[in-house]
Amino acid sequence: MGNDNNRQVFRFFRILACILFLILALRVTYIVIFNKESKRIYNDPEVAKDVVRGEIVDSKNNLLAIQTLQYALYINIDNVEDVKTLAQTISPYVFISEEEIEKKIKNSTKRNVTIDKIPKEYATSLEKLIKEKNLSAQISMVSYNGRSYPAGYHAAHLIGDVDIDNHGKYGIEKDYDALLLPYPELDKETTYGNNLVLSIELPVQYLLDSQLKKLSQVNNIDKLSGIIMDVSDGSVLAISKYPFIDRSETIKIDEDKSYKVGAIAELLSSALAIEKGYENEIGQLENVATINNEEIYNFYKELFAFSPSFDLPDFNSWSEQDRKAVLTGQLFDLDIYSIASAVVSLADGEVKKPIIVKKIDSKIERKIQGKSVETRTVFSSETASQIRNYLKIIADQDPYFKKIEDIDIAAISLFDESSSTIALVPADEPKFLIYITKSNEEGSTPNGDTAYIASQVIKGLIGQGKLTSNNQKRLEIY
Repeated sequence: MGNDNNRQVFRFFRILACILFLILALRVTYIVIFNKESKRIYNDPEVAKDVVRGEIVDSKNNLLAIQTLQYALYINIDNVEDVKTLAQTISPYVFISEEEIEKKIKNSTKRNVTIDKIPKEYATSLEKLIKEKNLSAQISMVSYNGRSYPAGYHAAHLIGDVDIDNHGKYGIEKDYDALLLPYPELDKETTYGNNLVLSIELPVQYLLDSQLKKLSQVNNIDKLSGIIMDVSDGSVLAISKYPFIDRSETIKIDEDKSYKVGAIAELLSSALAIEKGYENEIGQLENVATINNEEIYNFYKELFAFSPSFDLPDFNSWSEQDRKAVLTGQLFDLDIYSIASAVVSLADGEVKKPIIVKKIDSKIERKIQGKSVETRTVFSSETASQIRNYLKIIADQDPYFKKIEDIDIAAISLFDESSSTIALVPADEPKFLIYITKSNEEGSTPNGDTAYIASQVIKGLIGQGKLTSNNQKRLEIY
């Protein structure tokens, strides 16, 4: 009896399994035969064919950099029959001497030598020449998206340049390369890079450049630098470095952009002494010596808060020699932006982060992003005013500033490892900071060159209507 029951149960499950298998087989057959899904086709997204590098303009929308079609000459070294003859043939069209072309070809480690930035009219003539003399195996012309700089050498150190692939090589072109030349967008014919609006004002930039160039040529000065800053927000209206950059030449960018702070630190340390209630002769260190190292350390940290390269050893480890080196500015070298950022505190007691890029005009996101003003109060406006009054007395005794009787000037010229002049105008309520510095080469004698430049810049600002003179008389810049 028990065996019969077991057989029935076994038979039941066997039948059930067969039924389930049959249902599954029918379902699979139906799907395969009657419910075929169409093949999915994957299409690559459309990517913008062109990427237009963004423009760079000054604060008044004057064009500083724009993408243009440019031309380059490729020399196929393997096919050059006679290097000297080829150099003689192409030299008049590429603005490079025959000797330089020969040197490029002979010293090249690549199979091709590229000569770029050839003007369109010369590129057209070269193309005709290649056909007429059957030089296509040796040289060829190509066009590419390059960069034009309408202001020429003005602010060239600041703006920079691009390579043949339209990427920034140095300056703002390099620092903001990703914004100026973004990746191609999807589902668009053309991607436009962001436009940059700089704080630079071309008339002020021309003024500074012309004075640096004039004095350098007359007095045979090797290196001169200058900056003009709006003291209200730290905007850099002009910045220059002589010798100027010539983008048409192969140049080696001077990476050494730092200057010894030197006597400027002594001047600024006077503010700390005054703040602490000491009767201090400005620029002297007798009373500052009574202030402890921690206070000095914190003061300088705030004073150079916007300088990424500023660093001081821990004040607990200072020797007397270290302390003196700090107070006399011998312990640190800073770039011209950092020095101007600190010196501008003499206007109102606030250090200000220098502004170069004022706005980023994003065509991708269709918005304009402005740069906010960053400041730190280091000492009181009363202390700043006290120091400026001292600088007014000094300016009144300077032969260059004394001639500018139309406006009150707070200025001083300082001489140590470099010669520099600081000027704040007008003295009572400053609008502009002018800082000029000159490298003193070994054996040279510091003189009033930087004061002369600063005085001429002040006259130029009056002439441009940016400063109001006391009697409104137009001053001659000589």
